[in-house]
Amino acid sequence: MVYLEFPVRFCQMPKAGFPNSEEYFQEAERILRLKVDETAFVLIDVWDMSRVPKRLVTKSHFSRAREITEKRIKPALEAARRIHLPIIHAPSSYVAVKYPQYLGLKEKLGVPTPEKKPPKWPPQAFVRERWREFNGDRLGERVKDDEVRRSLTYIPDVVKPLDDEFIVATGEEMNEILRQKGVLNLIYVGFATNMCLLNKPGALLEMAHHRGYRTIVLRECTTAMENRETLPDLLMTKVFLQWIEMMALAYTASYRDFIEACEKASMKMNKT
Repeated sequence: MVYLEFPVRFCQMPKAGFPNSEEYFQEAERILRLKVDETAFVLIDVWDMSRVPKRLVTKSHFSRAREITEKRIKPALEAARRIHLPIIHAPSSYVAVKYPQYLGLKEKLGVPTPEKKPPKWPPQAFVRERWREFNGDRLGERVKDDEVRRSLTYIPDVVKPLDDEFIVATGEEMNEILRQKGVLNLIYVGFATNMCLLNKPGALLEMAHHRGYRTIVLRECTTAMENRETLPDLLMTKVFLQWIEMMALAYTASYRDFIEACEKASMKMNKT
């Protein structure tokens, strides 16, 4: 049996021997030991926005995300590929449908993709109007061009899915892949830390909180959507990583430690 062993960070509430007070809540580390054949590598909303009109792109965020993708996610993905971890790309449904790996997913899984039925309450007309209201306030005039952005969004070539890798659009699809492969541990990278990495289908809230998988986020392989007050120090990214740890949604780890663990695992696999 080959393992991945690397340090992970979590929130200790409080440190042993100290009073139960927030001032003693702090970061702590432990060594995590994962079976290679029970672990998968998941990319959430890693996008190529180069085709999208500049007026529709949040330049500061996607410039940061592009650099992270090229310099950190790419080498982490390559390390995961070397030890044959299942690779799951979760780029949002409107991106997934552009790729043959997704179009052939039902046949590859051997089962039809479950269809989610909307809840009976609140009424769906109200739900649709609520989303229009919120998105109108949040995005302003850009909300009218959202279909343009979606149609021109792809997966970056530097992390382009290989033929035998999976592309999913729902948590049900991801869960079925993991069930068939016996996977219990999920290594996450992608964007944004405070949005889709948490909330989208197949992301942390669904897979960790609702389904119960062990999840690990590679800290340097994500960034949040910041605002005027938080951008200079990337405070939103830092706080949401700490929130993820505090809520036990995931451990976090350095991508360098993950790559090193993959290299050691690869050496052991090559000896057998």
